[in-house]
Amino acid sequence: MRGFAKEILLIIVVGALSWALLHYSIYPFLNVPANAPYPARTVAIFLLIWILIRRKKETWKDFGLAKPTSIWMTVILVIGYLFVDVLVLQPFADFLKHSLGLAPPDPSFFSYVNGDIGAYIFWVAMSWGVGGFCEELIFRGYLMNRTAHLFRNPNFGWTIAVIAQAFLFGLGHVYLGWGAIISVGIPAVGSGLLYIVAGRNLWPVILVHRIWDTLGFTLIYLNGVPST
Repeated sequence: MRGFAKEILLIIVVGALSWALLHYSIYPFLNVPANAPYPARTVAIFLLIWILIRRKKETWKDFGLAKPTSIWMTVILVIGYLFVDVLVLQPFADFLKHSLGLAPPDPSFFSYVNGDIGAYIFWVAMSWGVGGFCEELIFRGYLMNRTAHLFRNPNFGWTIAVIAQAFLFGLGHVYLGWGAIISVGIPAVGSGLLYIVAGRNLWPVILVHRIWDTLGFTLIYLNGVPST
C-alpha cells in the first residue's frame, strides 16, 4: 500500500503541474479557450505510469492489454455496452444532473470541427490515441488494478476500484463544467464493469471509447455542437 501511495502522489503532482502549465501559461499564450481538453496532461501521466510499472518489471499486459480470448465475445460486449450506455447510463446521468441542478457539459470548444475535415480527422485521431488508449490504460487498467489489490476482499476491492476510477475519470473532464463529472463519471462506472466482465481485458473498453468518441466528433462535424 505504501508503494501505491507514493505512485499516486507522484501521479497527482505530475498531473497537477502539467495542468497548471497548460491552464495558466500555454493555453492563455495561445488564446486557447478555458473549456479546451488537456491531452498533454493525459500523455504525461501515461508516460509516468509506464515508467513506474516498468520499474516493477510489469508490462501493460499485466493490466489487461492482451489479445482477447474471444473476438466474437469482445464484439458482443462492445455492442451490448453501447446499447446500455445509450438507453440506461446516459439518461440516468442526465436525470441526475437535472436533479442536482448542474449545467450540462459545455463542448463548445469543438464547434470549429463542424465542416472542417482536417479538424475532424485530427480530433478523431487524438481521441483514438489519447482518449481511447492512454485514458483506458490509466483508469481501467492501472488505477483499477492497483486500487482493487489494496483490499483483502476481492469483491470489495473491485467495487471500490470501479467507483474510484469513475469519479477520477469524471473529475478529469471538469474543464467541460461540473456537470461533466456525472456525464462522464456514470458511463465510466459502466466501463469499469465492462472491464471486469471482459475478464479484465482492456480491448472492449478501448473499442467502446474509440467508437463513442468517433460518433461524437462525426456528429459535430456534420451538425455542429448541440445546443445545451
